[in-house]
Amino acid sequence: QSGVCIALFGNWRQEAIGNIIVALYLGVKVFLSSLNPVYEWANRHELVVFELEKLSQQDIDTPLSESIQIQNCKILSELYTEKRMIQLIRALPVVSDFALMQNI
Repeated sequence: QSGVCIALFGNWRQEAIGNIIVALYLGVKVFLSSLNPVYEWANRHELVVFELEKLSQQDIDTPLSESIQIQNCKILSELYTEKRMIQLIRALPVVSDFALMQNI
């Protein structure tokens, strides 16, 4: 692990999604605002994240269990397989238009 135990994201908009995904993948305990759509997305995908508005000292002091770290990593690995990433990239309008122009 990187030495980072917790990550706090106080933004209310969908920002820092890449940083959040990497933190979860690396086993970091992630706190998100319940107003952030990423919080709902994470819960919908059964990723374990914590509500920033309910943050306590005990939450900070208690590390994320190894089983939860493994669970988050497994879920993200299944969501972002190489095949899925290629599908997402090809679905981007710019890539789709370029592929059509190049007859790919």
